[in-house]
Amino acid sequence: ILLNKKLEKERLNKILEMSSLNQDLKLIKDRLEKRVGEGGDALNLSQKTKVGLAQCMYQNCDVYLFNDIMSCFDTVTGDFVMENTLAKYLKDKTRILVTTSVSHLGYADYIYFVENNSVALQGGFEAVKNSGMYLENKKLEEELNLQTRQPDTVKGAGVDSHGKRESRQD
Repeated sequence: ILLNKKLEKERLNKILEMSSLNQDLKLIKDRLEKRVGEGGDALNLSQKTKVGLAQCMYQNCDVYLFNDIMSCFDTVTGDFVMENTLAKYLKDKTRILVTTSVSHLGYADYIYFVENNSVALQGGFEAVKNSGMYLENKKLEEELNLQTRQPDTVKGAGVDSHGKRESRQD
């Protein structure tokens, strides 16, 4: 995670929290000393993404480019990373999020919908939320989520009118 940067324990602990790695580390015997990757233990896609997120945050850059990281997380982790990490912890940084999901677009300052290699729609969330393109993608995403979720998990999650996750009791 440090990538040749000096260890700052308090900062590292905050980044482990913000990258959602703390839960994973509780399950790993040697925690931060554990060797992973070539010659070590394998990580799943979510864990690899969390490690990459922690590595880039520890570098304290001015600009962050995230390429569809939300698709690597379950709903709870994705919501946490979006709300607490990208929207709050990195709020003073330039963040570019490439995603196939519309569920977190309410957090974006500016949105580009790309179709056939060109910008088909752009603007702030208020400008795009009633467009046919957004509504069609939102409907497809909701249908896919209903197909892939267990029946008891459908109850507690949804997307509010701002594209942000909400809890609800149906």
